[in-house]
Amino acid sequence: MRLSLRFMLPLALVLAGLAYAVIPLVDTLTLKWFMRDLELRSQLIAGMMEGPLTDLLASESKAKLSVYFQRITKDERLFAIGLCDPNNQLTYKTETYPDSIPCAGATAVNAGQTTLVRLKQGAVHVSAVGIEANGRPLGRLMLIHDMSWVERRSSDTKWYLFYLFAIIGVVISLVTVLVAHLSWL
Repeated sequence: MRLSLRFMLPLALVLAGLAYAVIPLVDTLTLKWFMRDLELRSQLIAGMMEGPLTDLLASESKAKLSVYFQRITKDERLFAIGLCDPNNQLTYKTETYPDSIPCAGATAVNAGQTTLVRLKQGAVHVSAVGIEANGRPLGRLMLIHDMSWVERRSSDTKWYLFYLFAIIGVVISLVTVLVAHLSWL
């Protein structure tokens, strides 16, 4: 048994060190991956919204625009939508649009930019996409995605990695002890 411990204890320490180093790295990589995915998703949503949105803005029907925004935010990951006019005023927004994300000021997100913001209810991804009609800027569309699903997946990934390292450690330990035992005989 002491021979087995001589092999298994250093192996367990090395694998624990590797897991300690790899898990944060994987967490960072998956966060970047999801952020890039949300940026692409925001561009797609804004591209699909641009045509109907310009028509609704031309008709100046606030009720229709509100219904349009509410219908789009039925997507489970799209938390809120707002429209900042060219004068940096929030002219239209959904009910869930947070007041802490302004159209102007130091914390404003400019067209073509994205950022991660922590709210009371959790992290959100904010994308600002410029909207134009006939070459004339109409403002920027603020798309806010809920990030809670990313945090849940990240937590799941950490546990999967932990289990993977544990299983690899057990298998390598058993093989090492078996080979050492057979060599000793």
